[in-house]
Amino acid sequence: MLDSGAGSSYISSNLLTKLNLKPSKKERRVIEQLYGTVDKQVEIYTVQLRSTVIDSFIIQLQCINAEKPVITYLPNPRIPELKQKHNRLRRLTFSDESSAEEKLPVHIILGAADIQRIKSTEPAVLGTDPDMDPGADFTMLGWVIGGKVTEKGFFLSNSQEEFKQMCSQEVLGLQDTEPNQGGFHKQFQEPLQRLDDGTYSRGN
Repeated sequence: MLDSGAGSSYISSNLLTKLNLKPSKKERRVIEQLYGTVDKQVEIYTVQLRSTVIDSFIIQLQCINAEKPVITYLPNPRIPELKQKHNRLRRLTFSDESSAEEKLPVHIILGAADIQRIKSTEPAVLGTDPDMDPGADFTMLGWVIGGKVTEKGFFLSNSQEEFKQMCSQEVLGLQDTEPNQGGFHKQFQEPLQRLDDGTYSRGN
């Protein structure tokens, strides 16, 4: 999966187990969650992806362990059906054309920086109505499909909030979670008075 809104790339724990990879380093990150922030240590893995369409292309990624067996699921785009509806897509070959499952598991997410590294100069293949019709881009890893999603819930409902929280791992440092938090701090400080003995007293 390509996510231009993510500042980091991620990998599922199931794929890490299958590849028998060990973390290349660990870093402390501040993770924003629904009820506040959590300061935790995350594992970062070095992963190599080899293209199946361009023999000489290999990309090395630094992926954060998502700590989920499957990061999320995407609805099956039903490529054969799309090709029937959109002539421009018929000459293209996609990796998941034969998939019959309703939802496709995502084990690696490429963030914005890594997406830039797999871009090609091949023009995008767009539909007659680019705002509604699916389009395709050729990357160094092959053709990818994208476009407007009409079905409710692009991610499964039970993982959407977790996915948002996971992607916020790229946030470094604490920050105000409420817009008036800074004002509250100022109001608290204003009545404080320093006494001669070095202590503070808060007036009414």
